[in-house]
Amino acid sequence: RHFLVDEDIRRVSAFIDRHGFVEVEFPVLQSAGIDPFFNINEPDDLVSAERLLQSIKP
Repeated sequence: RHFLVDEDIRRVSAFIDRHGFVEVEFPVLQSAGIDPFFNINEPDDLVSAERLLQSIKP
């Protein structure tokens, strides 16, 4: 919060430069053709997300 509000810095790259990052792969989802960062912005997106969830549940 301090970084965004008090310092008024909005660049993701500036945050990463200061705090670092860890790269994480999602091989199971990628191999299934599912975007692990699927955005849900509209009601139709939610329906799609629910279908995806049902298809990958064990």
